[in-house]
This record gives sequence, structure tokens and C-alpha cells, in this order.
Amino acid sequence: PRPVAQPTGAELGARVERVVEGLARSPLYVDPETAEALAPGDRARLRERIAGMDVPVLVAAVPMQDADESAGDGEVLVHSLHGRIGRDAVYVVADTGSGTVDIVPFGVDRAGLGTFDLPDSFDGPGSSGSDDGLARVLDEVLQYVEDSPRGQSSVYYAPDPPLAPADEDAVQSLFAGDLTPGATVVGPLLAVSFLGVVAGVLFVADWLRGAPARGPFPSARNRPTTGLLR
Repeated sequence: PRPVAQPTGAELGARVERVVEGLARSPLYVDPETAEALAPGDRARLRERIAGMDVPVLVAAVPMQDADESAGDGEVLVHSLHGRIGRDAVYVVADTGSGTVDIVPFGVDRAGLGTFDLPDSFDGPGSSGSDDGLARVLDEVLQYVEDSPRGQSSVYYAPDPPLAPADEDAVQSLFAGDLTPGATVVGPLLAVSFLGVVAGVLFVADWLRGAPARGPFPSARNRPTTGLLR
């Protein structure tokens, strides 16, 4: 079977661009592929609440998978977004599938905020089985940010980015099963030509040494002897 095509770096990076564009219009971005994770009413309410906070907050509700541009690591996505947006704020990435949350503050006067300081209730809210699970957890996140004491936030260093996928223009493997029809003809012809050159070189070497040309069967008899016929 033909191997499944893997997404290229450009395709994976396109999602980051979509999130950046969405956060430029609104402090809450919801990935359209999982739009059902937040009801329209919850989105409007959360946007209004974020706008009224005394600390800037940007929230991206997106599905996180091992095969995405961040290798399923929300903190990697946070740093990618901050690098593209360049705005000081509390960045929140909420996985619409599992409900896990990553929070990283950049240049805000909130001490103690960070991915590893989150209450346990922020992990796996989707297991509650209710439609408002993600909305409820984002409310908790915003309350957590509001209640955090003022002070210099910690410096968070960007984690190592995942390995970039192979470029779509990379040369394909000879065993990938995707060769053009002409390649199946050119290959054998090149092999025959190479063998012909090698045979010619050996013949010339023998001739220069004065040795008789090698026949296919040097020890074969021209005609059978009478002993062999008996």
C-alpha cells in the first residue's frame, strides 16, 4: 500500500498563523475543527470577561496531537505564539480534546503563574462528560490568573522545538514505490552499460599482457573423445 503522506513544515506552521491571526482579532481563539468544545454563548461570555481583566490574557483553545507543529506540547505552542505576536500577556493554551491547560506569562506583574503551578483540577476536565467542561475550566483559569499575587513573573525559557518534518521537495527514497515509469527503464540500461565498460577494460588488459582472450569455458573440449562416447 502507498504510504500515508506526512504534513510538511509549511502545512504544520499554517495553524500557528491561523491562531495568531485569530488572537489579533479577539483574546479568545477557538479552533474551527473543534468548535463544538465551546458553545457560542460561552465564547461571548469568556471574551467579555477577558476584556474586563486588569491583566492581558490571550487564550487559544485548540486540539493538541503528537503529529502537530508542537508535537502535542502546549508550552511549545505558547512560545511559538508569543514569538509571532510579540505582546506581553498571560498566554493560555487549552487542549480542546483533553482539556489540559498550559499557562505561560510574558512580561506581566503576576507572580507564580506557570504550567507547573496549575491546580490538579485543570487536568482532564473533559472527563466530566458535560458540554460546558472546557468553558468551566477556562473560567477557573481566568479566576486563577486574577487571584495570583502581583509581582515579577518568572522567566520561562522556550522548550526545545520538535524536529521539523522533511520538506515536501525532498528527494524520495528509491524504495518508496513512487518512481516514474521512465526510471524503471533507465536503471537497467545503466547497469548493462556499466557491465559492458568493465568487460571492455578486462579484455584490453588481457591483450596488453599478451594473454589470449578468456573464453566462456576455457577447459571445455572442442569434440568428445572416443572414451567419452563409450
